[in-house]
Amino acid sequence: MPKQTQSQINYRNSERGKIINKISNWKSIGLKCESREDYDLIYDKWLNSSRCENCNCEYSKGNHKCMDHDHDTGLFRNILCFNCNKNLNCSNKSGIPNILWDKRRNSWKYSRTINGKNYRKSCKDLEWLKNYKKEFELKHIYIH
Repeated sequence: MPKQTQSQINYRNSERGKIINKISNWKSIGLKCESREDYDLIYDKWLNSSRCENCNCEYSKGNHKCMDHDHDTGLFRNILCFNCNKNLNCSNKSGIPNILWDKRRNSWKYSRTINGKNYRKSCKDLEWLKNYKKEFELKHIYIH
């Protein structure tokens, strides 16, 4: 790898360089947006987020914020804490973001925060809850 010039190092450490680097990382893991402005809006939301949009916990060194996106479509969903993004805080994972097994209620739980408002639905039937999630998100999130 060629040695970087001082101007390259300065740019990488500049505010714009940090933005470009973060967005490039997101693109490399599959985030897809229609325009440069959309990426900038997601970056601003990520930068200004202080709490997980799913569980409302504050981010910490061991539970940092993550950009959550649909791995099939590449569409942005939420800014989440690491635990929610990886579903590490539940034992019987559904494998589907925002759907977790609630041990206390012995049922599946769908949880989503949109514009600061929490939406929750519980059900013992995972397939029904998957369909509910799909319809809910089409209605409330993926509006074009």
